[in-house]
Amino acid sequence: MKTSIKKMAAVAGSAALLAALAACTPGASDGNSSASGGGFSYRLATQYQDWLKDLEWFPAAQKQSGVNVDLVDGGANDSYYQKLDLAMTSGDVQDAVISSYAQSQVYGAQGAFQDLAPLIKQDAPNIQKYLDSNPEYRNLVTNSSGQIFGLMAEQPKLSHVTFYRSDMYKAAGVTPGDSVNIEEFTEQLQKLKDFYGQKVPNYYPLSGRDSFLKFNYAFGAEDSIVDGKVHGAYNSGSAQDLFSPNFKKEIEWYRDLYSRGLVDPEWVNGSNTEDSWQEKMLTGKASVADDFFTRPQWFMQNGGPKNDPAYAVDVLPAFTTSDGQPGQRPTSIYQTNRVLAVSAKSNKAPQVLKFLDYLYSPDGQTTMHYGVEGQSYKLVDGKPQYTADFTTEGNKPVGTPAWNFLQERLTFPTPADDEAYQQWMDPQTKSFAPEYFNNSVKVVPTLTYTAEQLDKRTSLKAAVDPFVTAQIAQFVQGKQGMDQWNSFLDEATAKGYKDIVAIDQAAYEALQK
Repeated sequence: MKTSIKKMAAVAGSAALLAALAACTPGASDGNSSASGGGFSYRLATQYQDWLKDLEWFPAAQKQSGVNVDLVDGGANDSYYQKLDLAMTSGDVQDAVISSYAQSQVYGAQGAFQDLAPLIKQDAPNIQKYLDSNPEYRNLVTNSSGQIFGLMAEQPKLSHVTFYRSDMYKAAGVTPGDSVNIEEFTEQLQKLKDFYGQKVPNYYPLSGRDSFLKFNYAFGAEDSIVDGKVHGAYNSGSAQDLFSPNFKKEIEWYRDLYSRGLVDPEWVNGSNTEDSWQEKMLTGKASVADDFFTRPQWFMQNGGPKNDPAYAVDVLPAFTTSDGQPGQRPTSIYQTNRVLAVSAKSNKAPQVLKFLDYLYSPDGQTTMHYGVEGQSYKLVDGKPQYTADFTTEGNKPVGTPAWNFLQERLTFPTPADDEAYQQWMDPQTKSFAPEYFNNSVKVVPTLTYTAEQLDKRTSLKAAVDPFVTAQIAQFVQGKQGMDQWNSFLDEATAKGYKDIVAIDQAAYEALQK
């Protein structure tokens, strides 16, 4: 995603793009729309398009709204935003497109996307009502001039979880506990290492994919906004505050884990792939991981019990903090890389808003989150309850029509429904997720940036992020002494870390106005 934004910023700043966009005429049709007069075309990444095609509620929503939606394949997820840049440059765009927030603002300001604000006010009462009653969302999608160049997708309140091979815990005599702090968790890892270390070659209890810095929240070291002040280069709580003393403590903890063989060295050095991590969790070369909350069920459905009948996975409670308080994992519900914008070259904006306004209505929300009465749900005491079965519907292969209501998957940018989402889960996930989300997850602000802020921030992060990643790994691996920590912070500052924080502070303050 970072790469996509960099590419977008570079292209958007070019004279060639400006010249191409100058040719766009709002409201005109260039013949690119393949939708009929009663519909519109909708460009999104291949994976989301494939999922959306299979959803049984999608044709029902089109029928009930009276709007046909013609899906257009925008390419693979990892190159989607770059391809959208090229399409915008050439003028080869559909009626509605999914863009990043940054793209919507840059291209909107240059005249390539329509301002939806007056159209919403005139023709989309359900969307307008939602904007009026949700000022945070309204501020996110509305620029300082009152223009809305796109509507941002939302998702329910959800998070990663720490999960473990409960069969391996049991065999090793390790009790997970109903409340776990970092010290107790470390003891669990050591007991696992003592039990399996001599039996399983290359066994490391804690493993994972992507960044190994999964537990910032437990140390109080995450990036945050407290009393109006931004701490750390802000990433909705999923990064860290380098200058927090608690972050140094966290790195010292990881360093200790590494020296004792309790954390996967391939994870720390960045060589773990998703496949290699999954193989380790499936074959007993690792026992604990921290990942998306559906992962425990994934391992149970994708080979765990087939390889070992005793195979079992369970979820640890969120770690308590150093002062004994229940830990809360931060999450953002607004998705800045999923913004629906309407091409200025399209005359289909009324149809786009008609369809979206239906999805914002009570009837549309029911269709989107529950389906059709008598087919996928029934009313019990006036409230919908699923009759469709997640285990059956949620595991159908791509290309098979299904009643599926996984709201974290991109379909259209509409309000999320936490209650429906928590009801639509497999039995294992449902056994822990509602309580976990309600008690151990907190929603934090989402920041958006002007084109100038984004361009500067992107440039700074290109210098800062690789440096920080490499240095943190060296500290954890013991290749650099902790006596060099202040020098590390000084160099991060010199590369622009505090400048990023200053941009984030300005962005936050702008959203409060």
